Amino acid sequence: MDAQSNTENKQQQAHSGISQLFIIMLTISGVLLAVHQLFNLQMFNIVLIEGRYLYLLGAIFLSLTFVCFRINGEKTAPVPWYDWTLAAMAIAVMGYFAITAEISLDSGWEYAAPFNAVVASVLGYFLILEGTRRAGGNTIFCFVLLFSLYPTFADMMPGPIEGFPLHFWTLFLTILSLLKVHSASLCVLLEILSLASFSLELCCKKQEGAHFSMT
Repeated sequence: MDAQSNTENKQQQAHSGISQLFIIMLTISGVLLAVHQLFNLQMFNIVLIEGRYLYLLGAIFLSLTFVCFRINGEKTAPVPWYDWTLAAMAIAVMGYFAITAEISLDSGWEYAAPFNAVVASVLGYFLILEGTRRAGGNTIFCFVLLFSLYPTFADMMPGPIEGFPLHFWTLFLTILSLLKVHSASLCVLLEILSLASFSLELCCKKQEGAHFSMT
């Protein structure tokens, strides 16, 4: 019973300090960014193209996923150093795509991307998969993984959804297309990862032993 009680207390432990501030600031930033884009407020004469907007959301909510969810899917604190590292990598990768969003469109990176963009895309691909697994569970992870590999068996699909085949290693080396061309696919992944925003409730329960309401 004591071991079970300790496990439950650990799962109910709230974020505090840096992790709490990080969750609050990024969640507020994500909401404000979405409101700014959806209502076309153009505050400070800032107009975001769709790709840049999605990558900024990705930087926010993907990094939140690694701060809020542990590698085993639990919502526990404190945040281990490797999850902070993954959060920083998520911000760096998605931030890079946000900065280069317009350049990638003008230069046709979906056909000839520079090497650093390909490397960043491969990192982003695995970060999104891991974030999806943590926030959505293994079932959603399997669906996302399956559809991400769709080009490798597209030629075997029936008429309306048939596509040109792309061998696995070619797909792996050109994974940029999954992030830069199909922005709708990225949007779906970001919506899944936005579940992490609900972990803001962790910040409101500062006392040890507080539990989450399912109502």
